[in-house]
Amino acid sequence: MYLLFLFLNLLLASPEENKEIQVGIDEHLGEFIDLNLKVVNSTGDTLMLKNIVTKPTVLSLVYYNCPGICNELLNGLRDVIERSDIEPGVDYNILSLSFNHTEDYVLARNKKQNYIAGMNREINKDAWYWVVSDSVTIRKVTDAIGFKFKQDNFRDGMLDFLHAGALVFLSPEGKITRYLNGTEFLPFDMKMATIEAAEGREQPTINRLLKFCFKYEPEGQKYVLNVTQIFGVIISLGALALVLVLTLSKKKKTTEVES
Repeated sequence: MYLLFLFLNLLLASPEENKEIQVGIDEHLGEFIDLNLKVVNSTGDTLMLKNIVTKPTVLSLVYYNCPGICNELLNGLRDVIERSDIEPGVDYNILSLSFNHTEDYVLARNKKQNYIAGMNREINKDAWYWVVSDSVTIRKVTDAIGFKFKQDNFRDGMLDFLHAGALVFLSPEGKITRYLNGTEFLPFDMKMATIEAAEGREQPTINRLLKFCFKYEPEGQKYVLNVTQIFGVIISLGALALVLVLTLSKKKKTTEVES
């Protein structure tokens, strides 16, 4: 039984798991962000986070000139807002924070206008905050969240970054209650995460075994069994069992001969 457990643990573990994350998300469930930190919104006004996180809040860490995953994340956020039966500004707030300290509120304003104008569902635009801040404040927020990013190269004179994509749910007290990783989100997950944030109840992200056994199918907007991975595990376990049987059988015959 111990060997089986050890085998499964090694099989499911990634090589990087025991290393410090350089780029990605190190979840800090149950911890708090400092709501006294100051940011600048899309109209140029300086606010404290406690002026924004007044109810369950969905935080997206992006940068507005990102050429890649940030647009996919914001598109996914916009889509799930449109498809959810919970109301921005009533049930929750939305906070998009640029982690590029060189970006300004004018860029945030333009980005906000484009996304609000492109929505099929009319929402309270004041419920979706698009903000920028200085490097010290940004680092305090990203450290609290466990959001690991690093500068890549300059592109057309602008900073580029390596980073992951996720939505982070905060309680009205600033408690980190849930992470939704990726760039596509289900309305059910959005609603449950918002309810959990309202209650201040943290919910672990889908565990490693479930991640291994299930995969998300965008077309059907649901999780389905990852047959290939499971079949591979069955074959591997069968091979291990065969090796154990042969080894034990050989030892038994050796013992009989010696006796």
